[in-house]
This record gives sequence, C-alpha cells and structure tokens, in this order.
Amino acid sequence: MLDLAPFRQAWRFSREEFWVMVGAAGLTLLASMELALSVGVALSVALLLQRTTDPHVARIGRVPGTEHYRNIERHEVDETPGVVALRIDESLLFTNARGLTELVMAHVDEHTRRVVLQMSPVNTIDFSGLTALAALDTALHDRGARLDLAEVKGPVMDRLAAVGWSQQAHGKIYLSLHQAVDIRINDEE
Repeated sequence: MLDLAPFRQAWRFSREEFWVMVGAAGLTLLASMELALSVGVALSVALLLQRTTDPHVARIGRVPGTEHYRNIERHEVDETPGVVALRIDESLLFTNARGLTELVMAHVDEHTRRVVLQMSPVNTIDFSGLTALAALDTALHDRGARLDLAEVKGPVMDRLAAVGWSQQAHGKIYLSLHQAVDIRINDEE
C-alpha cells in the first residue's frame, strides 16, 4: 500500500522535495528501485547545491533591552548607527562565495563604518569562501569601512588562523555579536 501522508506533508513543506518524491515513486513503479534511488539521490544533491548557492541573508538588529539580535524584517529591533550587522545562513563555500561581496555591499551606504558578520551559521569555510571573505574585507576597507566577524565556530576559526586572518584582515573577531556591535569604533582605534 502507498502511504500518501508523507506526500501531502512534503507538498506543504517543500514543493521541490515533493517532486523528487513523486519522481522516485514513479520510477519505482515504472522502472526499477535502483533507478529510482539513483535519480532520487541525484535530484536531492542538486537541491542541496541549489540551496547553498543562494543563501538566506538577514540584516539583524538588537531586540530592545536584550543582547539578542533578530532579522529586521521580522522583528522590532534597534540598529546601531554606522554599523551593518548581517547573518549569512550558510557555510561559505565555492557554491556561494562568488556573490558574498555583492550580497553584503547591497546593505552598505555612505554612513556605514563597520560591517559585522554573525558567523554562527557558518559551519565550514573552504578556500573560495576565504578568498571571498578577504575580497569583502578589502572592498569595505577601500570604502572606509571595516569588516568584523562575530561568533566564529572553532573549525572555521582554525581555518582563519591557518592563513593568519587576524594579522591580515582590517577588522577584528569577537566572541559575541553583541560585543561586536556594541563596540564604539573610535574607542578601538
């Protein structure tokens, strides 16, 4: 018997995943289990690559009276003048690194003195991601702004340390986003 409940749930959850399920089920009935599994895995990998290519980017601000930061489009938050805080919800990999500078620079204006990237969603960074991060650092520096990183995970920090990021970059790395945003740039210089 065919259980249709997972198909209904997949339709509501993700249309792309629904169509992968339908294709795999159809191939199982019309061809073979092996072909269905092969096509299902290939389509799932393609979906994964597509999702990492176009990551969600949120401009974030501080929830008043707290040290919590949330998406400015979903919550009532305060932003620090001259500081753009962003959260890129994906690892920095070859699939998405090329567009990093453009994604960030779309949020920068003539009043921006600092950009803080909340790195907690970044589980890994490859060489393309590192190159893109360095290009962003240079682009911001050329505009008179600084790139700071916050909440960098251990494995990512290890990769940054391996290339001497702290010595080469114009900005700093902070333990928490709140520390990074709350710092007055003139106090540090």
